[in-house]
Amino acid sequence: MLGYRDNMRLRDRLAGSTPDHPLLTLYDKLVREVVAPAFGGHISYNATPTFRVHMAGTPSVSAWHRDVDVTGRLDYLTAWLPFVDTFESNGLWLEQHYGAADYQPIPAAYGEVVIFDGALARHGSQPNRTNVSRVSLDFRFTPKDPRRRGPIADNIVAARPGGKPTA
Repeated sequence: MLGYRDNMRLRDRLAGSTPDHPLLTLYDKLVREVVAPAFGGHISYNATPTFRVHMAGTPSVSAWHRDVDVTGRLDYLTAWLPFVDTFESNGLWLEQHYGAADYQPIPAAYGEVVIFDGALARHGSQPNRTNVSRVSLDFRFTPKDPRRRGPIADNIVAARPGGKPTA
């Protein structure tokens, strides 16, 4: 039976990519050409993303948490990009009101970037009871203009292949 360690083994394999790996080149392009323009073109961001794997039929890969409790940074926003369509228990779960623990799954289609206040809004995962394994990446960034920071999940940037980004 597959479990948490299996998810982490695959995650570590993705994280071992060298800086010149084509996936990291695409990541940088995504941030510069899709995410940054939605925030006035001026953001600072993690040089490398965090990869996540949540295989079908496995337990939660992330307990409920706020990023500020790990990073100490209140100014970070989180961008999450799943490489598959997500729904129900294979996706990201996010509280809808700060501190309310009213978690809901955030459905996202392949090619969408979900941007949310991961610093202050609790988020995590549920056991993946779907038949779809989720592979995703996420990264933290800070808009240079603090007025561009909205509530929990005010900004969803669609970055569909061949399409124009929308914010």
